[in-house]
Amino acid sequence: MSKYFDKFPVIYYDGKASRNILARVDFSETTKNNSKAYMPHRIDDAIRADLIAQRYYDNPGYDWIYYLSNNIIDPYYDVHLSDENLNKKIISKYGSLQLAINKIAYYINNWATTSNDDISIANYNALSISKKKYFTAKINYFNEVVSYKRKETDFKVNTNKLRKLTVSSSDNFTVGSIYTQIYNNETTGTGELVGINDTEITFKNISGDFVTTNTNYILDDESDQIAVSAVTNPLTTDPIPSDEITFWSAVSYYDIEREENEERRNVKLLRNSIKNKAEEELKRVLRL
Repeated sequence: MSKYFDKFPVIYYDGKASRNILARVDFSETTKNNSKAYMPHRIDDAIRADLIAQRYYDNPGYDWIYYLSNNIIDPYYDVHLSDENLNKKIISKYGSLQLAINKIAYYINNWATTSNDDISIANYNALSISKKKYFTAKINYFNEVVSYKRKETDFKVNTNKLRKLTVSSSDNFTVGSIYTQIYNNETTGTGELVGINDTEITFKNISGDFVTTNTNYILDDESDQIAVSAVTNPLTTDPIPSDEITFWSAVSYYDIEREENEERRNVKLLRNSIKNKAEEELKRVLRL
C-alpha cells in the first residue's frame, strides 16, 4: 500500500496542486456489517496507529486498516490522547482548562456515582412526592416490599435553573463566559451567561444563587463592579428544585472530554484473516 494516496483526487490550494487526503474511503458494507470480522481491543496509553498495525499486522503501513475499522477521520484528535495532548486539545477548544472545568454541559441523575444504600420503608414514606421518583421498591420472594433503592435510570437536564439579573450595565459581558457574584467578599452565585438584553443578563447552570443585597456586584470583562438590583426566574419552576439537587451531579465539558478520550481506548481490529480481502477492496475503490 505504498501508493495508498496516489489515486486520491488532486485539488488546488493556494495555487498549488495537492492530493486531497480528506477524500473518504471505506470498507464495503459486507465487511463493515460483519461483526465477526473484528475483534475488540483496548489500547495502551496514546499508542500510535502505526505501532498498533506493527503489533497486530506486522506492518506499520497497515495503520489505514485501524483508521477505517474505527471510523477515524482525524488521526490527531479522533484517537486516544495522552493527558498532555488531551489538555492541549481542551485548551484549544475551550480557551483554558479552568473554563472547561467550570462550564457545565448538563446535569445527570447521579444514582451510579453516589451511595446506593437502601432506605427503609418508613424513610421512603417520609420523603416528599417529588423525591420518591428517584427510588424504586425492592421486592422479596413473596412479592413484598422490603426496602427502597435508587432508581437505576439515566436522565439528564440541560440546566439546574435560570436566573435573569437586572444590572446597572451589560456592556462588557460575553455570552458563554462564567461570571461570579460577590457580596461581603464571598461568592453568592456563579453561572454561565446565556443572554444579554439592555440592562438584563440571563444565566444558566448556577451554583449557589444570585442576590440583590446592597453592595453586591458582578465583575464584568473589564473588571468593573456591576451591581445587581433585581433577580427573577424566567421559568415557572426550576428544572432541578433546590431540595432535589442532591440527586443530581453536574457534568462539565472537561468531564465529557476526558470520558470520550477514555472511551477511545476501546477499539476494534480487523482480523488478520480478512486483512488481505480488505486491502483488495480498497485497491478497487482507489483503482490502484
